[in-house]
Amino acid sequence: MASEQLKRRALHRAFYVAGTREALARVLRLPAPELVQLLGGKKAIPNAVFLSTVEFILGHPEAAQLHPRMPEVEGAEPAVPH
Repeated sequence: MASEQLKRRALHRAFYVAGTREALARVLRLPAPELVQLLGGKKAIPNAVFLSTVEFILGHPEAAQLHPRMPEVEGAEPAVPH
């Protein structure tokens, strides 16, 4: 699945979006002390937590503003060499 580095980056992005450890712990349904261990790299991030993190990021309006949407593949113009 995803590398530990990618999982950690996603978890930190979700933390930024959620605003507090307590809010993110509620979203991910984790005890706050476990979340602190995950954020600090003291414990490997389980795939289920990673997937929940990605769902939160993709479904959150503030997170969507952090990453501009790419044009739809079907509606995008073909690349023109310069």
